[in-house]
Amino acid sequence: MYKVGEMVVHPLYGAGIINSITIDNMYELKLDSGRMVMSVPIDSAEQVGLRKVHTSAEINVLLDKIKADSREIDLNWSKRYKDNLEKIKSGKLLLVSQVVTDLIKIDRSKGLSTGEKKMLNNAKKILVSEVACVKELCEKDAEKLIYSIIKTN
Repeated sequence: MYKVGEMVVHPLYGAGIINSITIDNMYELKLDSGRMVMSVPIDSAEQVGLRKVHTSAEINVLLDKIKADSREIDLNWSKRYKDNLEKIKSGKLLLVSQVVTDLIKIDRSKGLSTGEKKMLNNAKKILVSEVACVKELCEKDAEKLIYSIIKTN
């Protein structure tokens, strides 16, 4: 069970804070730098994929993995889209970071379809929100950090 004030991550919306626990057993989350409020039933928080934010050390390891990433990108658009959607839904930050990295690389080389642009923005929001939260950065600085790491890759 989470406590009020604890930082958590929703797998589809990114990092936020437990703002309150309501009488009807719901976590009230503030997400997206406080611009969005969401309720998650306490009993289904685990099924939803709600989790604690990573530690600073874990984020450092993740950023190192992004820097060292040399995976081949699938050129089949429909398969890549399906695989990327599954990675985002998994709630695993490493997999979300792979989506961001791959789509940024594709965008640089040949551009993205409208669907993949939207997917990149959603995945980037999840990744940036957690990096910003853990590293105590504003979201713009967290995004710059991520882009600078991908650029060197």
